[in-house]
Amino acid sequence: MFARVRFFKITGYNASTGAPTLDTTAIKLYTPGAGEPEVNNRSISLEIDSSSADLEADNRKVTNEVVKGANITLSAYGVDETALSALTEFTKDDDGINRTVNTDNKKHFVLVFNGKKSNGAEYTCYLADTTIKPVLPSSEQDGDSATERSITGYASAITINGHSTLGRRCFKNEAGFLAQNVEPTATAVQALLAK
Repeated sequence: MFARVRFFKITGYNASTGAPTLDTTAIKLYTPGAGEPEVNNRSISLEIDSSSADLEADNRKVTNEVVKGANITLSAYGVDETALSALTEFTKDDDGINRTVNTDNKKHFVLVFNGKKSNGAEYTCYLADTTIKPVLPSSEQDGDSATERSITGYASAITINGHSTLGRRCFKNEAGFLAQNVEPTATAVQALLAK
């Protein structure tokens, strides 16, 4: 299971904790009409990006692994063009068409989604510093079509309260778990990541 993807744009970082501060409006990949269910998220995969080194001291050999981040690929149906513009590095020309990659100011987000492990354990995942690779709207698909689209990005490890982290994963009955009908808020996400 993979559901309810939300992106919160990072507006800065708390000087004392290092936790991200967020824009109050969540970005949805798809906004359903009144009374329609949000049924567009297909899959998500996270591939951990790490480096390791063997350390030898005191007649012992230990492997030290450092997680740098995670490559993200998510697939969804009918991704709104407004969501793509909000998430990617393209700027619009005078006609409102995405044309130019803006590489000077990468947009950073906290990615929030619900998932379920193969054993049935439900969780809410919070990736603390995510960037999305540019995606142009294609000529074959408008923002409201049911065509599947893949979006790729990278979740970087950041330091919060002196510890390197990708974010949080909160299982059912833990603080931070969001039931299917509960929308995440910027205030709650900021507070959870700052712990």
